[in-house]
This record gives sequence, structure tokens and C-alpha cells, in this order.
Amino acid sequence: MNRPNLTVAICTFNGAQRVPKVLERLKLQSTSLQIPWEILVVDNNSDDDTEEVIKKYQSTWDCGVPLHYKREYKRGLGFARQCAVQVSRAPWVGFLDDDNLPAENWIECIYNFQQEHPHAGVFGGRIKGVYEVSPPKYFERIERFWAIGGGGKKICYTSSSYPHRRKRIYPPGAGAVVNREAWLAFVPPSLTLQGRSAGKKLPGEDIEAFSYIRNGGLEIWYNPSMVVEHLIPKERLRKDYIYDLMWRTGLSRYYTRRTAYSKREYMAMAILFWFNDLRKLLIHLFRKKDQEEIVSTAEKLLILGSLVSPILTRKSEPLSLSSKWIQKDAKNEQSYS
Repeated sequence: MNRPNLTVAICTFNGAQRVPKVLERLKLQSTSLQIPWEILVVDNNSDDDTEEVIKKYQSTWDCGVPLHYKREYKRGLGFARQCAVQVSRAPWVGFLDDDNLPAENWIECIYNFQQEHPHAGVFGGRIKGVYEVSPPKYFERIERFWAIGGGGKKICYTSSSYPHRRKRIYPPGAGAVVNREAWLAFVPPSLTLQGRSAGKKLPGEDIEAFSYIRNGGLEIWYNPSMVVEHLIPKERLRKDYIYDLMWRTGLSRYYTRRTAYSKREYMAMAILFWFNDLRKLLIHLFRKKDQEEIVSTAEKLLILGSLVSPILTRKSEPLSLSSKWIQKDAKNEQSYS
């Protein structure tokens, strides 16, 4: 068989009910081009029947695209994605989580972008949220932390003409495509951040990995033609989940900032980061209360986590959300589910 141009890696944990939806969507990929690609399901050491479900699919798989299965015994999304890159035989690896449904032209859009930008290190696309229940009011202010968003204009985040280049902006890991050679050359075998289910239980593994690739001198792109639907179950819109995600995202910023910049740059900017976080927190604390308390509190937790991240992330396990400050702040808010 010819070497594939692209490996679509579906990283999953206990996704026996979710992965079939992704596979069915991939079956629908339509293109007039002869694009050699393959599918790789990376089972992140599930304890449900994910493996049996995939093997059953393999036994009846007839869509002309190879379907592979690999178990990664170290839990954590960072480990699963590292496994996908190492196992892949293609020069490009596209990441899908088990709740990501790509548009029917997703593969063709990836291929066309590759041809236009062969030296890109990472490129991602537009992520549309599909919610099981309506999100809280003003959720659009924080939806990017659920890997949702993107406009209609193609952007090179590393271009000297991009006005926000120094902010080190990246596409979400979900739906992103990476240059395999660049990943193997610049991303360490074990990331500091491995996702909320492993290690320090902090998100940001995609930002950390992409920062290494960017520091290697490669381009980082946003391509709006690559569209993926992100299924958001009601459990991920509960108040406790929202608060925990934002808190831990804030705590991860010590690592993502330290990785994004050289040691000298980070040392020079650390005080600026701290004062900027403090300024934002004070603005939130003294702002008049309104009807957006869930999102407002989530934003405060993000800033507070970022503010204390250089101290707390040195512990083996970050501070949980049981602190009196958070309990007091959330005490009178309505539950959301």
C-alpha cells in the first residue's frame, strides 16, 4: 500500500459510544482528489469496551480508507497524541477527539491547505459548538476554552504582519493538523501538561506542543475552511465543571507561558504577566454584579489561577476548588445544568 499523506488520529478514553459517530462522519468524506489517508484510533487505556467496538468496525470496514487501532497505556491526551504521531506513517497528522465531527469536505480542505503551505508546522480550523443544552448567558466570552470558535479569515499567527503575533495565539488541538517531522524534531517525548486526567491534571497540552513547534521556526495557521463540530454534553456546561476547567486552565499558564517564550524573554516578562493578571482580577472583583455570574466567576477563576500559577503548580497536585474564596464567591449563584 502507498504511504498515506494524512493520518486522522482519533484520541479517545472510554469512547465506545462516541467514536462510532466520528467514524461514520469520516466515512462521508467526499473529494474529487485522489488523497491517500488513513484513520488511527488511539485508545487512551479505556476501561469500557472501546477496543471491542473498534475491532468490530475493522471487521466490516469497507470505505477504502485503512482503519487502525492502537492502545496507549499512559492516560492523558498529551500521551495519546504523542502516540499518534509516533505510530503514523504519514507526513501530516490530524487530531480529532471522540466528540469531534468533521465536515464532509474536511479531508479535502486539509489536503488543499497542505499544498499551499507545505512548510506549516500546525494549522487548525473553525470549531462549531453543538450543545446538548443551552449554555449559560454570555458563554461566548469563554467558549474558546471549550475549543470552540474561529472566524472567516485565514490567519498566519506567526506572520510579522499579524498584529497579535507576540501574544502567541494557537488554534485548538481538536481539529488541528501537525507536521509530523516538525513534531518529532521539536516536541519532547513527554510533555509537562498531559490534560486534566493525568499528571498535574492541567489542560494546555496542545499549547505546549505547538509552542515547541513554533519555537522551531515553523508557521502556525488558522484555516476557516476546515470545519469541525464539537459536541458539548450537558455535563460540561454544569457550573462545577465550568469553574474547574477555568481554574485549572489558569494554573496551566505558568507552563504555557514558560514554554512559549525563551528563558530570557520569560524572565523579563514574568513580572508584567503577574501585574497584568492582578489588574484584571481587581477589575473583576470590584465590578458591579450583574446577571452573568457564572461566566463572570469563571473569568475570575481563570485570572486567579493564572496569578498564582507560578507558586501552586510547583506542588504535585494543584489546589482544588474547595477553597473558601471560591465557595464564598459562588455561594449565592443559581445552579446551571
